[in-house]
Amino acid sequence: MADDDKRRDDRLPVLWHGTLTTEDDQEFPCEVRDVSHAGTLITCDADVAMGQHLLLSIDNLAISPAW
Repeated sequence: MADDDKRRDDRLPVLWHGTLTTEDDQEFPCEVRDVSHAGTLITCDADVAMGQHLLLSIDNLAISPAW
């Protein structure tokens, strides 16, 4: 991998299933492939324009408190 291809944050590989919801309430199934502090890598068959606001819902994801 070239130096300019390296991301600033480490990425955690995952395989989570979820739904992307667009601003006009269209829903599309998706897969989250990795996560980092800066974002996620998501695959989806939807034709989503760059810069469009999306809501990501991840199925059966439980976050435990850090205490």
